[in-house]
Amino acid sequence: MIYSNDRILTTHAGSLPRPDDVRELVAAKAAGERYDQAALAQRLPTAVEEVVRRQRAVGVDIVNDGEYGKSNFTNYVRERIEGFEIREHDGGREERLSIVARDSRRFRDYFEANPRPRSRIGVGFPVCVEELRYSERGWAELQADIANFTSALEQEGATWGFLPANTPGTV
Repeated sequence: MIYSNDRILTTHAGSLPRPDDVRELVAAKAAGERYDQAALAQRLPTAVEEVVRRQRAVGVDIVNDGEYGKSNFTNYVRERIEGFEIREHDGGREERLSIVARDSRRFRDYFEANPRPRSRIGVGFPVCVEELRYSERGWAELQADIANFTSALEQEGATWGFLPANTPGTV
């Protein structure tokens, strides 16, 4: 258990702003575009060190990796986990399962005036078709995230940290 007798410890949830070069590489990868894999593999560890350093500098006690290795949690699942397929929205049953489905019905005028932005990879509906499991690529990327973060914790002298992860309910 992590605690302090002197003050309230701080942490945060959510991704942190990425350096431009990291953001572009991660976005291209998520979109299935060509990107420099070696450049991303080389840059990501130093970017994670930088974000851990910045969190410590502003007084965050329990740091994370800024979610730098993933573009967002939807893509995290698409890139790393197998056992589902993406189907196109047809306006039917899957629309009811959208995270904003209830609000979009209740506040229809707002959503019609402010359509949700589409990602670079489009919008689809994940359907579980078999047991969910890390893919070989997903397992390798998870190990890289752990190694990058562990190194950053050691380099920056951080005592406590965590890697944000997606939950099945979010998927």
